[in-house]
Amino acid sequence: MTKTGARLLVLCAAPLLLAACSSKKDTFKREMSEWIKAHPTGVDYCTTLKVPSEAGEMDFGFGGGSFYQPSPVFDDAAKHPILAIEKANAAPNATLDALVKRGLARKESVKHTKYSENYVNVPGQVAGHQVYKYTTTTRTAYVLTKTAGWQVNTDLMNIAAVPSASDQQPQVKSVNVPAIPAGPNAMSPAWCGGKITVKEITQYTEPASEFGRIISEATATLKVSDMPAWMSDPAIKPALSAPPKAEYTAKADFEKTSNGWKLVDGIHTNGLYGTNNGF
Repeated sequence: MTKTGARLLVLCAAPLLLAACSSKKDTFKREMSEWIKAHPTGVDYCTTLKVPSEAGEMDFGFGGGSFYQPSPVFDDAAKHPILAIEKANAAPNATLDALVKRGLARKESVKHTKYSENYVNVPGQVAGHQVYKYTTTTRTAYVLTKTAGWQVNTDLMNIAAVPSASDQQPQVKSVNVPAIPAGPNAMSPAWCGGKITVKEITQYTEPASEFGRIISEATATLKVSDMPAWMSDPAIKPALSAPPKAEYTAKADFEKTSNGWKLVDGIHTNGLYGTNNGF
């Protein structure tokens, strides 16, 4: 081969290498994009909102307990789940107030009753007479008015009417009410949404043999868009367990087949969370 021919071969090799690299990245990007389209709940941006709540925290013990009195709030919870219930005379919560101002939640009043059992001596009776003392306070419930994106939970609530006489025991019923956090400072139901797209493939490993299969791991940048405006509210953003970012890193394994490179085992993300349907 002449020197000129060798020089031409070297000059052509670089463009061919770049083309091959670009082709593989394009394939990986296309495969990941198609997987996301086929699994719309497979990769979502998810976060939880940490708010103080007394919901579900019932007082049990020897000689007493507590319950919520019947309310339209509980009856309507399947349609408008409860985000939180504050204890009586609680200090204002900026996050909950911001959700109300933005129309995502509304305030409702509910009655919470504690009771204790006591025995009093009654003339002419050998044994003491059982009586109950009932103490009722008003609490503020925050009801979700816009439920899109919220992953609704349920919590066991004790509901009963206050008996009309002091010697009557309350008929408490345990009811599963949607979207009640587990207790004070508990994580409220998760919110999942946004639009996830593959921005670019940043790198991939050299193909290697694993148990008779040729595997290459690709690293990609995922772009998150169409996030609701309320997540940027200064009063809400600090309460999010995972404040949204514009981009996240993802990894995926590809297997070389007779039909080209194919995605295996889905997409593994760093910073995004699987929904209730998993990845």
